[in-house]
Amino acid sequence: MARWLKILAGTGLAGAIAVGALWFQARGEGVFAHHHLFHADFDGDADGPYGRAAVAHDFSPPWADGIDEGRADIVSSPCGKALRVRYPAGAVGKGVIIPVRLPVHQALYLAYDVYVPVGFDFVKEGKLSGLCGGTCNSGGNRPTGRDGWSSRVIWRAGGQLAQYVYAPGQAGPYGDILYWKDAVLTAGRWHHIETYVQVNRPGQADGVIRSWFDGRMAFSDDHVRLRDTDAFAIDTFKFETFFGGGAPDFAPGEAQFLLFDNITVDDRQGPAGACSQ
Repeated sequence: MARWLKILAGTGLAGAIAVGALWFQARGEGVFAHHHLFHADFDGDADGPYGRAAVAHDFSPPWADGIDEGRADIVSSPCGKALRVRYPAGAVGKGVIIPVRLPVHQALYLAYDVYVPVGFDFVKEGKLSGLCGGTCNSGGNRPTGRDGWSSRVIWRAGGQLAQYVYAPGQAGPYGDILYWKDAVLTAGRWHHIETYVQVNRPGQADGVIRSWFDGRMAFSDDHVRLRDTDAFAIDTFKFETFFGGGAPDFAPGEAQFLLFDNITVDDRQGPAGACSQ
């Protein structure tokens, strides 16, 4: 602190204000502190079943799927508490979905850590979280350009990651699968996933989707068309994870689980996740 006072003494009022701002920013305190649009690290939650009260405190969602069914709990991990999501054997579409409403933005970052246990069976495909807007189209609800869109992350066979985008002009009824480069989930370790969406000008293919895997850019598309109207932009984060596809052969033969931690939605890019460093 003494070093900062000496610097302030020699800078004058304007310099003092500027240096003081940097000091508060560095400490993450005071009026200059930055606050995430959304953040959940689960460290304040008790070990055990993840119930409605905890979901309301951490996410404040309008609804949640998979919580009453007991498919989520809090466990201790080497980097603190984490949310464990269970996927029942022989089931598709059975995991957890928790939508979070956000202030409308034109561009946002979503980041989270995910732990893949040893022996995890990826089968053919599974869903991970993403950002969306308007009606947040998914599940075969093909976007018209005037209703909504979504951009999620999915894993494919062997843990290969991809962007899963519902947008006007998509090739088929179930969205476009756009593979990431050199991005494969590895059993027995934490990974950091970060994805960025900037919506397009209405009707123009000038939107942006970029994604990073363990701090390295793995996907980039600067010619994205998500909407044909300015009636919506980015207004929802969906914590969403389950196995599927809809056919029975997408289901795991045995019960599986993943751990999630350090979930953040922000208007700026953050550092790598605490678990995956």
